[in-house]
Parts: sequence; C-alpha cells; structure tokens
Amino acid sequence: MDGRNTKERIIDAALYKFTARGFSATTVDEIVAFANVAKGSFYHSFESKEDLAVASLEEYHRRAQAIIAQGSYRFTEEPVRRAIEFIQYLQEASGDLWAHGCMLGSLSIEVAEEYPQIHQEVDRLFQETQAIVLHILEPAFKARRLELSGADALSQHLLVVIEGAVVLRRGQGRFDHIRLALERFEHYLCLILGEVTALR
Repeated sequence: MDGRNTKERIIDAALYKFTARGFSATTVDEIVAFANVAKGSFYHSFESKEDLAVASLEEYHRRAQAIIAQGSYRFTEEPVRRAIEFIQYLQEASGDLWAHGCMLGSLSIEVAEEYPQIHQEVDRLFQETQAIVLHILEPAFKARRLELSGADALSQHLLVVIEGAVVLRRGQGRFDHIRLALERFEHYLCLILGEVTALR
C-alpha cells in the first residue's frame, strides 16, 4: 500500500471514529486498527491526533462541498428561484450530508478551545461555508432590493439552523429534524423574498 493510500485510509477511519465517538474518546490505536494500517504509518503521515483532526476536517468539508456542488440549482439563472432551489436541494441531500452528524459542529463543541489548531480550522471552514451560502443568497436579496446585510445574517442563521437540527437529531434519534428544519428555513426565505410558500 503506498503512502497516499495509507494516509487516505487513516483519514477515512478518523472521519468515522471522530463523528461516531468524538475526538477525545477516540485513540490513535483505534484509528489505525480501524484503518488496518501499522501504527508507524500514522506517525509517518501525521504529527499528532490534532494534526489528523485538521486533515479530517478538511476532507469532511471537501466531501460536503462536492455534494452541495452537484445540485441542479446551479443551472438556475434567476437569483430568487436559485436561492430557493438551493435550500430545497439541501433538504434532498440532507441524508448524504448529515446522516452521521456534522464533524465541524461536533469538534467545535468538544475540543476546539483546547486545541488552537483545530479551533482555527473549524472557524475557517465555517466561514468558508457561510461564504458559499452568501454567494447564493446575496443575488436574491439584490434582485428584491433588500438590504444585503440581511443576506449575510441569513447565511449565518442557516448554519445555526443546521447545527441545531443535527444536535436534536442525535439527541432524539429523529433524522427528519434536519429536513424539517430546512423546510421551515425555506418557508422563512420565501417570506423574505416575497415568494409563495407551500408551508403553513
């Protein structure tokens, strides 16, 4: 197995273990056993478990953005319709995106303040995610001649809605919390943009 494959397997194992058990509860021994690689391979690829967590966050984010980029909303030119279709796509893709939780949210709650490197990475990726949402919402606000500060606030609010729904899902064991939360966000967005909404 070449070094690249070994590193990828370790990251895959960390993504699963960190999301399922948490950062603190997961040991390096558990990760290498799950990845089926020698422990020496871990330290050849990563300086520490914190270093692995940062690499895993980057990979988690990359995979999530790849899923988001597949949505058909990207072919819609009219900005208001595109923004609504974007939220609808998040509802459809919620299983692929958050079926096992959200690694960004989990690590930010559990360890970010104790590990500066992880804290910086979580903050950077949250900001990058908000920027992606803002890129979708801002043209819709412009089209409706609304204050652009509202688009910025709403893009941040979407992250709060998603993270809160993920926590409820894990606490109550109901996956539909995420989809329902996004449906309500869509309803709220439609009201702001002056669009007809089916939700009552």
